[in-house]
Parts: sequence; C-alpha cells; structure tokens
Amino acid sequence: MTFFITLLAATATASPITSSVETHKCLVSAGYAWCPETGKCQRPWETECPITPGSDKDAHGCVGSAGYVWCESTKKCQQPWVNQCPTAPGSDKDEHGCVLSEGFEWCTSTKKCQRPWENICVNQ
Repeated sequence: MTFFITLLAATATASPITSSVETHKCLVSAGYAWCPETGKCQRPWETECPITPGSDKDAHGCVGSAGYVWCESTKKCQQPWVNQCPTAPGSDKDEHGCVLSEGFEWCTSTKKCQRPWENICVNQ
C-alpha cells in the first residue's frame, strides 16, 4: 500500500495537467484558452471568444477585420477595393532583376532583360 501511495504522489507531481497551465492560469489540457475580450479562461467550443473591432492590428497597425492591408508604396493601410495599392516603380522585379511593370522580360539567349517589342529574343 505504501508503494502505491508513493507512486501516486510521484505521478501527481509530474502530471502533464499541472504543467500545462498558461500564463493566465488556463488549464490547456482540459481545453481552456485565454480570451482577452472576456478576461477569462474558456473552452472555444462552449463559448466563442468575441473579437472587438479594431483589436486585430498587424505590424503596421492595419486592421485586418476591417479589410485594411499595408501598401508599401504609399506607406498606408488601405482597403484594396477602395484604393488600389500602386506598384512602386522598380519594385516588381523578377528573379533576374527584370522590371515587369516596365515591360522587361528575361532573355536566355542574350542573358539580359529586354522588352519583346524592342528586341526579339530567341530563347533556346
């Protein structure tokens, strides 16, 4: 009997349940996760964690749930269906350095970027 109690005590101290507690003291092994909106631990399949509009900002501060994405050329958050993000000149280079928006394509035979209407490329 003493052996069983010792074994039970050793098992309890090394239990994965006690080691699976998050920062907010949610018991992860029981399915609980922290919901910052409600300020408590809850199981997602029992209670949905609401998202407060505007709380899902990315690294640039763009609110994804409102459809905002970062536009590098304007350095602003924009909704693509309202304002299209213009391509900054020269920012759309392919693996060879050819600027696609300026009509350049890689020509294997000359090993240069060139415009097909200016020079005919005979790729081999």
